[in-house]
Amino acid sequence: IRHTGTLARLTYGELDGRPSPRLTAFHALAEAAGFEAVLSAAILRAQWEKFAFLAPFSGVTALTRQPAGVIRRVPESRALFLDAVAEVARLARARDIDLGTGIVARVEALLDGVPPAMTSSMLNDLTRGGRLELPWLSGAVVQLGSELGVPTPVHRVVAAALAPYADGPP
Repeated sequence: IRHTGTLARLTYGELDGRPSPRLTAFHALAEAAGFEAVLSAAILRAQWEKFAFLAPFSGVTALTRQPAGVIRRVPESRALFLDAVAEVARLARARDIDLGTGIVARVEALLDGVPPAMTSSMLNDLTRGGRLELPWLSGAVVQLGSELGVPTPVHRVVAAALAPYADGPP
């Protein structure tokens, strides 16, 4: 396995927050492998924090066909990204997952810290004519929003605009 990206952290944990023997053993192996390994006592929060970046980043980069540097530099695309992050944060709150009041600012800082040329795998798949992760990212945000009564207009537009490409070229 060759890893070339800048995000090299693996976070894992049990749903009840307690370290189990299997994860304690895995943690020792992960640390020995030399990458950042985090045994989390709040794995659901960690998953939602990642989702709060991943779904908006994938959706906005694929929708605009632009890398991170352009998304953060153009005021309109930056605002679109941040609105998409806020939608995911509201979903987490509706699911009783506390991401803290600064989640949008933390995700914005993450966007500002990635390489300007960084793209999402969904944009890469779209460019190559492959199947998209749309149902599990913006599509999932829209579905959860519908179930929880939380409006998700940005992700609804992303999901609708990219739907023709979900299984490859239309």
